[in-house]
Amino acid sequence: MNTNTLRALFPMIVNNPEMVYLDTAASAMTPQSVIDAINSYYSYHNTNVSRGVDKKIYETTMLYEAVRVKAQHFIGAKASSEIIFTRGATTALNTIAFGFAEKMLEAGDEILLNIAEHHANIIPWQVIAKRANAKIIYVDLRADGSIDPADLEKKLNTKTKIVTFAHITNVLGSYNDPKALATLIRAKSAAYIVVDGAQAITQYEVDVQELDCDFYVFSGHKMFGPTGIGVLYGKHAVLERMDPFEYGGDMNHTVTKQNTEYKEAPHKFEAGTMMIAEVFGLGAAIDFMERIGTEAKNAHIAEIRTYAIAKMQRLDNIIFYNAANTDAATISFNIRDVHAHDAATVFSNEDVVVRAGHHCAQLLLEKLETTSSLRASFSVYSTKKEVDKFISACEKASDFLDVLFR
Repeated sequence: MNTNTLRALFPMIVNNPEMVYLDTAASAMTPQSVIDAINSYYSYHNTNVSRGVDKKIYETTMLYEAVRVKAQHFIGAKASSEIIFTRGATTALNTIAFGFAEKMLEAGDEILLNIAEHHANIIPWQVIAKRANAKIIYVDLRADGSIDPADLEKKLNTKTKIVTFAHITNVLGSYNDPKALATLIRAKSAAYIVVDGAQAITQYEVDVQELDCDFYVFSGHKMFGPTGIGVLYGKHAVLERMDPFEYGGDMNHTVTKQNTEYKEAPHKFEAGTMMIAEVFGLGAAIDFMERIGTEAKNAHIAEIRTYAIAKMQRLDNIIFYNAANTDAATISFNIRDVHAHDAATVFSNEDVVVRAGHHCAQLLLEKLETTSSLRASFSVYSTKKEVDKFISACEKASDFLDVLFR
């Protein structure tokens, strides 16, 4: 499928032909097939799930659970009961931290993090570490922003209870090999391994059994799906030990005046009315991902990114932060002597959508000796023509004051 054919599948692109969208790392565009799946729910299946005996409710429930099975196969989980629907990766990480880690942490235990993590994979651990009197230990990074295995090995010990990291980081696009890191972690500790797959889910064919992680999380909106839906994968044995993060209807077998008997995983983690329409959309997003194929998509992104890097390198005032990370789908940069938010104003005026700010990664930006940066991120719908417009905006942003006051 060529790029123009692909672009025609995205209404936001079709309806905004002047827009250059380079912010896929924040949220991908949504194809018509996903929108149709959501509309299908509201048009033909607009009931709750797992409640009552009505045939329409049963039909909706079967479609809902079919997406769980689809997600299971998509990431190579052993059973569909290992797939929990959440509001996104952030909710999934909080569920792990407060439903599992907090109850097993003791004073003096250690949680291993690194400074390249998204705040969603730092803040929950800070909170539970304080509650449990546990310690947060930061693992060093290599020059490309990935975890340094040698330093990780040094810091692993019998007190290490949680090791958590991004499969691909959101600012530099650095790749961490979960399988290799898991082998090291298992050899040196009994720690549980939590992998944030929010950025990686669109770039790699994930097999959680092969990766040997205890938990893997991702969001639908970064993989062409709707907002408000995500997946928490957990090994069955681990989920059996995990408490719910939220409490409410349909998560229980029985409720007495003093106690509640919960359902088994995954349903004990899905209290209340779930994001049913969004689950329908997630199923369509998985279908879309499988239809376009990982290899072809990544080859296209690599071609576009290489073209953009080459064009940017001809400008004399670009500060690169990850140009050498050839597998990344992002370019993180600044324009010398122009604040990222000022530059972003110019980009916006040129109808070029990029991300500006600290990218929910302030610890990393401190290491990069900046408080904010720009990030362009690419996808299957990105074109060289769009890159040319992006480069033109870079040139205009370089002379921000002239652009502002002319």
